[in-house]
Amino acid sequence: MFFCLLGIKENYLGLEMVMCSFVSLASLLQKLPLNKAPGPDCVSAEHLLYADESLRFFLSELFNMCIVRRYMPNSCLNTTIVPICKNKNGNMSDTSNYKPVAVATVVSKPHEHFILSNISPFLGATDNQFGWKAGRSTDQCTFLLKQTASYFVTHVSSVHAVFLDASKAFDRVLHMKLFEKLIQRKVPMCFVHLLKHWYKEQTMQRKWGKHFSEPFHVSNGVRQGEY
Repeated sequence: MFFCLLGIKENYLGLEMVMCSFVSLASLLQKLPLNKAPGPDCVSAEHLLYADESLRFFLSELFNMCIVRRYMPNSCLNTTIVPICKNKNGNMSDTSNYKPVAVATVVSKPHEHFILSNISPFLGATDNQFGWKAGRSTDQCTFLLKQTASYFVTHVSSVHAVFLDASKAFDRVLHMKLFEKLIQRKVPMCFVHLLKHWYKEQTMQRKWGKHFSEPFHVSNGVRQGEY
């Protein structure tokens, strides 16, 4: 309890632990988007945000035990895949016209925010990356490409460009490669072990209308749209 309330670092079995405090959990709950459909646990963000303050204490204790034990309860690992139509005027029977969105349990979302806030300093990217970065936009990359091409065309020079289709990149990420990259970036091992368990044991179900598929495991791809 002492470590939980102060939110200080603790060493457990030779690994440095970053503990979740009561105060930090309160700020994490403020990040949850409201007026969203509940997850597989039938709990919405409003349940956590407006609950009695004692719930924050128990959630912080739960998160800390997960970090120490490198374990997440199975009830927190359930994920529902909901297909979202891209173009309602398009072919509704074409699978490419749908974007799968993973809807996780609400209880797991503050934990995801906590992990992300602690490992973000280790995940810096090159300045040449424009997408998926705060304060950056792919519009900047497009503008740079156009200006570069325009310069060489104006000076009567040939312009050669190579484009890589990475539209399915997130769906094809191998989990073990992902963990290797985290270790190379010196991400605290307590989070690496927890994420390994999370990805290995998570189960997913497809939802279509009111119908659900049988739960299944996945060995590649990362969860998108969780934050």
